[in-house]
Amino acid sequence: MKYLKSNLIIVFLSVTLYSCTKDNIFLPDLKGNLVGYVYTLNEFRHPYSDHSGATVTAFGRDEVYTVSSDKMGRFEFFNLPTGTYELHFEKSGFGTLKQFGVKHLGGQPTVIGMPFEQYSYGSAFFLIEKPTTGIMNLNISNDSLNCTFSFTKPAPAQVILKIYFSRAGNFSSESATWSQVVYVQNKGIFYSGKISIDDYGFDPGEKIYFMARLYPYSPSAVVLDNSIKLIGVDNYYDYDTNKTVYPSLGDESSIYYLIYEK
Repeated sequence: MKYLKSNLIIVFLSVTLYSCTKDNIFLPDLKGNLVGYVYTLNEFRHPYSDHSGATVTAFGRDEVYTVSSDKMGRFEFFNLPTGTYELHFEKSGFGTLKQFGVKHLGGQPTVIGMPFEQYSYGSAFFLIEKPTTGIMNLNISNDSLNCTFSFTKPAPAQVILKIYFSRAGNFSSESATWSQVVYVQNKGIFYSGKISIDDYGFDPGEKIYFMARLYPYSPSAVVLDNSIKLIGVDNYYDYDTNKTVYPSLGDESSIYYLIYEK
């Protein structure tokens, strides 16, 4: 009797395993396309007309997949296996943008962002050119900031700067005590903008050191030639350093100083 029961169990397991193996042949292939848009902007946040040549890399658990964007900024991974991916967006002369935790279910295409319609808001990825503009003759007086630039491109109407302050004469943007984003407008010979340092706790007569760098990250929306208004991802959070990364900040300027007068 025990022998018969043992044989029955073996037959049952064999049939079950065969059925599972056979059924696996008919399981759907969990792959699908992943589609998105990446737009290239110059250092003053003005979009280029041709967004081709950006490399998009998808890092999965075991494999790495790479595609390129077309002129319209569209990229597409074909038959990408289901999973969670880390995307890197790269192009020579531009900062590297990263996007974490991109979920791709397979089957139906996964579309990152939205299809765009005229005069509507949409989301995309922004690759910003690394600045080549040099900051010169930086001066702060009362509540105004004046400076000149050495441009490698036509001078724009507006430049966005990030100003860093410190009581120490030898400092970097990483070690600065305070910082402030300032919009400076083209005044012909120089650029000028409004700045406020009264709330930083400086004492009258105190020497304050400061520097600047180009900050091409505001506003978050850009308007393309066809009047489409986009709000894009242009920075990412680095979980290893616990900091927000801005991939295309300009170089630090020379260090200047002022004597604070309230």
